Parts: sequence; C-alpha cells; structure tokens
Amino acid sequence: MFRLFPLYRTWCLGNLYLMGVVTAVQVKKILKWGAVALVAFYLLSRPHDAADTVTGAVTGVMNAADSVAQFFARLS
Repeated sequence: MFRLFPLYRTWCLGNLYLMGVVTAVQVKKILKWGAVALVAFYLLSRPHDAADTVTGAVTGVMNAADSVAQFFARLS
C-alpha cells in the first residue's frame, strides 16, 4: 500500500508504517546544501564582513569560556 501525502510518504509493511523517512532525509539534505551555498556566497561576496562575523563568534565563545572558568574558580 502506497499513499502520497502532501508532506510525507507512507509505506505499509504488514503492521509497520514508515512515515516521512525519505522526505525528511531529502529536506535535511536540501537545507544542509542550502546553508553551505549561503555561507559560500556570503564569504565570496563580502569576505571582510565574513571575517568580522567569524571574529565576533570566536570572541563570544572565548568570553563565554572565560566566564565559566571564573564561575568555577570562585566556587572553591
């Protein structure tokens, strides 16, 4: 038995229903490659802004790690 719904596919194998497996994998793949294409476009079209974004993200992570380290240092 095969039914095609607007958002997912359903296969009936005896009493086992597999819903959305193929479509979910396809959507994940499309979103992943779309994100990669968007990052590549941003990097190639505005390299200075992309570098500033990465610098800001790294600085934020370092500040967060420093805050956590200060928290644990003051516990003892």
